[in-house]
Amino acid sequence: MMTTNLETQHVQGWSRRTLLASLFMIFFVFAAKYAAIARVFLPNQVALLNPADKVANLALITSVTAVAIAIVTPLSGALSDRTRSRFGKRTPYILGGATIGCALVVMMPQASSLAMLLVLWATGAFFLNGMKAPLTTIIADRFPITNRGLASGCMGAGLTSGLTAGTIAAAILVGNLALGYTAFTAVLLGATILFVSLNREPSSIGEPLDPFSWRRFLSDFWVSPRRHPDFAWAFFGRFFMFMGYTGVVGYTLYTLRDYIHMDAAESNRQVAIIFTIELVTAIIAGLGSGWLSDRLQRRKPFVFLASFAIGLSFMVPVVMPSLTGMYVYAVILGIGYGAFTAVDMALMTQVLPKTAYESSGKNLGILSIAVTLPQIFGLSMAAAILIGSGNDYRILFGSGAFLVILSSFMVLPIRSVR
Repeated sequence: MMTTNLETQHVQGWSRRTLLASLFMIFFVFAAKYAAIARVFLPNQVALLNPADKVANLALITSVTAVAIAIVTPLSGALSDRTRSRFGKRTPYILGGATIGCALVVMMPQASSLAMLLVLWATGAFFLNGMKAPLTTIIADRFPITNRGLASGCMGAGLTSGLTAGTIAAAILVGNLALGYTAFTAVLLGATILFVSLNREPSSIGEPLDPFSWRRFLSDFWVSPRRHPDFAWAFFGRFFMFMGYTGVVGYTLYTLRDYIHMDAAESNRQVAIIFTIELVTAIIAGLGSGWLSDRLQRRKPFVFLASFAIGLSFMVPVVMPSLTGMYVYAVILGIGYGAFTAVDMALMTQVLPKTAYESSGKNLGILSIAVTLPQIFGLSMAAAILIGSGNDYRILFGSGAFLVILSSFMVLPIRSVR
């Protein structure tokens, strides 16, 4: 049986502090670029190319891209597990994915048709997300279990704040798409080079490697729930949490217009305030929860309570259908989501199936599908609920709360993590 001694890769002292700060930075920039394109640049381009069918066309591009992301995350993770180079296992995919992805994305302003725009964004997102699974796996590679809560908290805080910052910056640059795409691309490429330079990965040459087999390589993408029940509970808990979360949060703007009855100008102003409230509370809760989780060496209580808080936040606008209610909702949601993203990833790294060969990249990639697929199904579910109920947002909030609270109980049967 072949095993890898990962303890020799664990960072200490200044290297540990540098890697923690770098994780925040790279995930902040990655999320900012993704939010800028998906939330602002892409919808505007689609509308410019075909205003009449912009909703259907945007849904098509988003769905195809989500499928590409769902494929590449476990694939790049699995390939990085088997990579042996003097630059390490993860670095080639982090740097290569960023370089190719940025080269494709920077051409998007030149797209003269929807087909070209779809190809550029889907393939660009494919390579950009090819760097995400190896990046995430660094938490499992470079930190001992006792420090993964704080590392996960830095990653989660970067993702959460990056999504908001990217959306705001993109709104400023949307008048010049070429400049906007170029600016975000340059920043991500620069941040990636800085990340791999500051946090040099040990050489993986000489690490044990089982003989390659296509049959086993492909079959390994199936993780048996019977043999690995903790992994299955973690996957489905994450899936249902993001199903409920995406369905509700994705319709925040329309909630303000159709449920709180604001006009377009005021709803646009208030949605920025609401996301800012979520951002501030999420960063504080994320870093605090990650630190406390490491201190107490507990993961499950934090994930359970965080998910439960998100579910409860969705019920606030039901009993308080006002702007004040939306502010209260944003505070509770930010606390819950920040704590969840901080500790959930630490828990994920501890339920990975134990195998005779290194497979953490592949397994974390599979767990990422539990985030990607809800991006497709969550918004579709929300649209179906609103259409079927005659735009009754109380049913949407109730459905989201049910799914998220259901997900919180799925963490309880996990036995390998406290």
